[in-house]
Amino acid sequence: VFIGKVSKQVIDSKKSRKIENVDTSVLNDKSEIKFKSNDKNYALLIANSDYDFWNDLKSPINDVVEIGSILKDNYGFQVEILKNGNRDNILDKLFEYSTKTSDKDNLLIYYAGHGEIVNTNAYWIPNNASKEISSKWLNINDVNSAISMINAKHLLVMVDACYQGTAFKSGNQKIIGPSNDEMNDVKYFEKIKMRRSRIVITSGNNEPVVDALLDGHSPFAYKFIDILIKNNNYETSTSMFIKLNKYHANLSQSPNIIYSFKWAHGGGEFIFLKK
Repeated sequence: VFIGKVSKQVIDSKKSRKIENVDTSVLNDKSEIKFKSNDKNYALLIANSDYDFWNDLKSPINDVVEIGSILKDNYGFQVEILKNGNRDNILDKLFEYSTKTSDKDNLLIYYAGHGEIVNTNAYWIPNNASKEISSKWLNINDVNSAISMINAKHLLVMVDACYQGTAFKSGNQKIIGPSNDEMNDVKYFEKIKMRRSRIVITSGNNEPVVDALLDGHSPFAYKFIDILIKNNNYETSTSMFIKLNKYHANLSQSPNIIYSFKWAHGGGEFIFLKK
């Protein structure tokens, strides 16, 4: 469930709070070094805004259309958008990418829509899902199963929905962002590019998150778009997360990052390399 509204003044406040387990000594890379990659990048963007039984949402489709345009034009991604999908639509599309991508490709999966948690089970809420739990809800265990079959070298899952922070379970990990020296080091870039990565970033922990308010976007998507636009070279999934987390410092929601070793995370990073 997305909730509430928040003013741009609050979102853009420079005040901050302590972010536990996060080393915020990250870097705005100002290097003139031009990094290169021949990897093929895919983006599957899933957005549910129009619901049969749940409240409609303003931001999800706006978010993925804008994100998709930037990824295609500025980053060379092959972008596919799934709008207002039901449970089968979403799962079938995830399964499709298990054959569409190879270990030489990179895949971003982005979901925006309602989310829910019952006991300890987290769900994505498809557009035709009933208000009461039913077979039309999409259990994260099923999402996990489908994603685990995807063989892409780098896989980043971003989820802008409520109650998703521990959906893709992992142990506590200290998040250390790359230093300026590392971001400017070709050897570091090649290392994180070659090592397999399996990473999840959620817009909140086990809590409600905010729907559209900033130019028709959720706070999470608004900042993601801002980072993509302002990037002059490359961003890693971890440097992206730290910027997202700092941006949400004065909101009730706290983004979360999971390095999924059960999907065989190998210490690499998803890289957003500007063309």
